[in-house]
Amino acid sequence: GVLLGTCAALAPGGARWTRKTVLVIEWLTIVAGVRQLFSGSIISLAGMAIAGIIVLAYSSAEGKEWFTV
Repeated sequence: GVLLGTCAALAPGGARWTRKTVLVIEWLTIVAGVRQLFSGSIISLAGMAIAGIIVLAYSSAEGKEWFTV
């Protein structure tokens, strides 16, 4: 949580390492959500959806461009 908070604070400035860090954490969140689905936790779909939206935003052309400046 602290690491994501730090990334959120530094992302508007375009700090390069924040993009990769956020992508790794969000992919881990998606994987953990899939694992939770197998144990019957439907609520994990919400977290997976949010993580997916973040991954899409950070992987878009605009997202890549923002962090290369």
